[in-house]
Amino acid sequence: MPASVEPASRGTDLADREDVIRTSDLTKIYTGTDFKAVDSLDLSVHAGEI
Repeated sequence: MPASVEPASRGTDLADREDVIRTSDLTKIYTGTDFKAVDSLDLSVHAGEI
């Protein structure tokens, strides 16, 4: 883990933290199938959450 990343402390308002990973309407369909492994995923991960 990089030393520059600090874990979020309890009580921190994560809505004010910067997104480090963000997806909007992400869909994953495997080649050769019509199976949706992921369907319309919206996801935000803020600094310190993982």
